[in-house]
Amino acid sequence: MRFTRWATAVAMVGTALLSACGSGSSTGNTSVRLLNASVGYPSLDLKVDDTAINTGVALNTLGSYSSISVASHSSQLIVTGQTTVAAYPQLSNLQGTNNTVIAWGNSGAAQTLLWSEVQPAPAANISTLLVMNLSNDAGPVDIYLTQAGADDLTTQTPINTYGGQTSPIKSATTSGYLNVPSGTYRVRVTATGSKTDVRLDVPSVLLDSTAVNGLILTSVTPGSALLNGLLMPQAGTTVTKFSNPQAKARVISALPAGNQVTATLNGNSLGAALTSPVLGNYSNVLVNTGTTSSTLAWSIGSGATTNYQLPGLTAGGTYSVLLWGTPTNPQPPVLLTDNASPPSTLNTANLRVLNAVADLGAVSLKVNLNPALTGVAPGTLSTVTPVSTTNVPPLDLSVDATGATVSCPKLAPTSTTYVSGSIYTVFLSGSVASNTVRCDVLNN
Repeated sequence: MRFTRWATAVAMVGTALLSACGSGSSTGNTSVRLLNASVGYPSLDLKVDDTAINTGVALNTLGSYSSISVASHSSQLIVTGQTTVAAYPQLSNLQGTNNTVIAWGNSGAAQTLLWSEVQPAPAANISTLLVMNLSNDAGPVDIYLTQAGADDLTTQTPINTYGGQTSPIKSATTSGYLNVPSGTYRVRVTATGSKTDVRLDVPSVLLDSTAVNGLILTSVTPGSALLNGLLMPQAGTTVTKFSNPQAKARVISALPAGNQVTATLNGNSLGAALTSPVLGNYSNVLVNTGTTSSTLAWSIGSGATTNYQLPGLTAGGTYSVLLWGTPTNPQPPVLLTDNASPPSTLNTANLRVLNAVADLGAVSLKVNLNPALTGVAPGTLSTVTPVSTTNVPPLDLSVDATGATVSCPKLAPTSTTYVSGSIYTVFLSGSVASNTVRCDVLNN
């Protein structure tokens, strides 16, 4: 199936105005409303020139249109029931009859996008789609439309491909208006360049003939790389939410070096024959809705499979399952809540410690002999500590425990390691009793 892009497609960066080409009139009236797509705010108000336009707009719902002049206005996004200003939407160059202010982002970092709903209706048997990536956590994405029920993406091309080149839809940008044959589709959103790292999978979406729809992608939870979707017809009165029923999880094996592990979580593979010590790749895992536990099945080498109950998962969460101890006497597996993409300011990276040595006791991390993290107990993943990535020599890392110091590889700033915005895990594995404690520093 072939897709073409509207010549009038408009990209948006940051808190910007999304509108059709051309200048708006400086006189007359237009209508404005609020869509609350901000995972950080359960309810929001919109004020224009100190007048409440919409109040108490709940998450994933629309307010009603209110008429204002097309002239520039001062506006505020207010947390319902408070005086806290979450953002200052830009209301200028208003066009057409209808405009929707879309609030998005995490608590304390709300942003807005103004959708001027003036895109002309397409011809019969054609539907127009505008994809808005309103998540700072998922990174750039690609969009696939396939026949409902189709599974394999191997031979599919993202619809954000123009002239043979795929243009990633980055955070806080849009795809531009896309012309597609009308019909019912399976919609998949992937990390850009990947056909397997699926961030959202909607089994069935109807894109009507002559319709213009906005597909708004938002984080499932703050910090999550997984996405929810909101489908809103241009100038429509309803929003359809596509909730993501998945979490992301991986297996971490801190068993003695050379042991191979295979594991599934809720029936979803976390990896097969992974050689310890290893931090596996993340996989999408279905959340057992309505239950308080998750089922882990794992084996070492060709040994028997062991079933183990872990705490329940939350949709949008990111987790690591720690397998540790010895093959003959493994410790109970641990489910770790894992922030895969912690916030990092410009010119900093983040360090954290995973203590997977049962007999080492609580540990502390020193960076260039300076204390950075303390009290990391066995079977736990620490919080992160920031380190500068500018004008610094290689970092000397050491881990102190009761009566022992573990040296770690130096973390050197190069083109491939120790880069701004990355997270590095100081991974402790092995055993004190067998003199096999080791420290690996991994970018993940």
